[in-house]
Amino acid sequence: MNIDTASTRVFDIGEVLSDTFAVIGRAFVLLANVSVMLIAIPAVVRIAGVVLTPLSPAFTLLSALGTLATAVGVLLAYGVIFQLAMQDLHGQSPQTEALFKLAFRKFLPLLGLTILLGIGVFLGCLLLVVPGFILALAWAVAMPALVIEDRGVFSAFRRSAELTRGRRWSIFLLWFLVFVISAVIELVLLAVFGGFHGLVSREPSVTTTVLSSLFSVLSIPFGAVLNTALFNRLRGNEGYGAEAVAEVFA
Repeated sequence: MNIDTASTRVFDIGEVLSDTFAVIGRAFVLLANVSVMLIAIPAVVRIAGVVLTPLSPAFTLLSALGTLATAVGVLLAYGVIFQLAMQDLHGQSPQTEALFKLAFRKFLPLLGLTILLGIGVFLGCLLLVVPGFILALAWAVAMPALVIEDRGVFSAFRRSAELTRGRRWSIFLLWFLVFVISAVIELVLLAVFGGFHGLVSREPSVTTTVLSSLFSVLSIPFGAVLNTALFNRLRGNEGYGAEAVAEVFA
């Protein structure tokens, strides 16, 4: 599989970032509500389990339940935010009930896609790492394709590979920039609030757990909006106007 050899189409990562921050600015309240409901509340349950476990091993169950709820909540949040962001990018007014309805319907396909994507990238990384990166880049927008275009799992993989062909080095650069900025912000937070020692010693403290959870509450919605903006730009001029948006989200 070759990178950036199948297409000469222009792809500007600056436009993707601009779209991302524009959506966040316009839909901040709704994004915050989704994040609190589906990510923050499960994280609080997990943190409570971590804090209380030293008092009684029975609270380990609370931590496990919080971890499971967080995993479920993250996938549902992706499903909701992909739709919300796409509608916003095309001037549509999101209907909360419809967003959650489709997110629940797409939960199992999203779970299956996530598992297969992780297995594929892992196996690819076992082969001198490079194939794993190539697969990750090829499948970069499989999740929004599955939700937004209402595709099946394997159709979403094919759709992502098609859209990313010829643009994978640009996508890699976008990911690298976001990763570096995110890593710096997280490390600064950990250092400022005293969790850095736990991170370095590989014995995470309660502070580390709280800060990591807080960072996830912010980074996951950002990543979902970014992924949607990327998907939208990769689609280009494919006739996805207001009428098409309304049909997909009907």
